[in-house]
Amino acid sequence: MARCNTLSDRRAIFFTLFEDRIRREFQTQSADTMSTIVTAVSHILLPIPERPSILLCLASSDAKETGARIVRGIASAVMSAFQKPSYNVDKVTLNCSEYASTAEFWKFYEDTSERMRRDKVVVLKDFEKINAQVATALCHLADDTYAPFPQSIIIACLDIGNRFDSSNLKRQAPVTLAETFLEEKWEYFLDRVALTELLGRLTGRAVLIEREIPLRRRPGSLPSITGYLGPPPKLRRRRQIARSEMHI
Repeated sequence: MARCNTLSDRRAIFFTLFEDRIRREFQTQSADTMSTIVTAVSHILLPIPERPSILLCLASSDAKETGARIVRGIASAVMSAFQKPSYNVDKVTLNCSEYASTAEFWKFYEDTSERMRRDKVVVLKDFEKINAQVATALCHLADDTYAPFPQSIIIACLDIGNRFDSSNLKRQAPVTLAETFLEEKWEYFLDRVALTELLGRLTGRAVLIEREIPLRRRPGSLPSITGYLGPPPKLRRRRQIARSEMHI
């Protein structure tokens, strides 16, 4: 049987999974959030992307669990699109609390690079805990001129706690929230040039995750996302992918 290995196949798999397992599952999220997620992943589905995508997912304390579920769903859909069934989301997740010292710069660089190369996606959990100097490694990994693994996505999960009240969360753009939060954390550890460059890399595609109120699951509805999603249950006719091609 033919394998789903073309650009159109990858897009079909990702967008089918996105519609069925993310957009439908998380209906509280704004249209801007969903659009930004799609844009970030679409970039790495190009034949020859120039650089990796960085998706920065902000969540306040009450939305952190929702954010984790959405990020797992995105990572699983990307791995499915690139035929990575032997790895689960846990294996592409790095806990940033383990990179809280400047001595961890190269370890972080190597750990992140390995997952970008191997799995096309890396999830940075608890990104607010990473050392500022260590975080600058992302400027090299997502460099405009030479990015070592351009066909990959970095998903950073940022817990903003209760830093912003509900009014600011509604009024300010996610990019502004991210810049404010990270600048306050890092301004004493990086010079202005380094900080500006890092924030520019990180916050371009920032989304604010809203707390999702769980709905009672109806009989026959899709299961919750856990790890690798596997091939989608069906591909829509308009995407022109036959069932016989779904042996990934």
